[in-house]
Amino acid sequence: CHNLAVAYRNLSFFELAEQFQQYSIAWGDLRSTNHQSLHAELEHLSDDSACDLTGRANDAIQQEDYALAEQLLNISLSREILYGDADSQAADWGNLGIVKGLQGNPVSAISCLRKAYVLHRQTDNLTQMGQDLVHLGELFWIAGRFCRATRCLDP
Repeated sequence: CHNLAVAYRNLSFFELAEQFQQYSIAWGDLRSTNHQSLHAELEHLSDDSACDLTGRANDAIQQEDYALAEQLLNISLSREILYGDADSQAADWGNLGIVKGLQGNPVSAISCLRKAYVLHRQTDNLTQMGQDLVHLGELFWIAGRFCRATRCLDP
């Protein structure tokens, strides 16, 4: 279901993407046995739940529900930290940076995107490092830090 959600999202069929993402999350919930607390729930989510949460967060961003997106990304990030997946942590930090930027908080957005960049650099993910620098450059520009913005985009 998650892969279908990704495919539909890439084709700009956002309602179908959200529907299949919800199916994927629901399937994970059926496998979870403890719904008493968020901490307990995190311990019982499946290994694939972080990508479901990130996918659902992307749907929330499309719907401009930034509070929900932030909450889902924070839960996903907790899962990625638990499993030690630096590249996925970086993706969640980058998405959190985008959400913070969309919420009008460039300082927090820059902090999140710097974390994403550092993690992407540790995993030698050059493509995503470049994406992080583009986002940082845009945020520095919005914050009026033009020299910093230019340095992010210098080859």
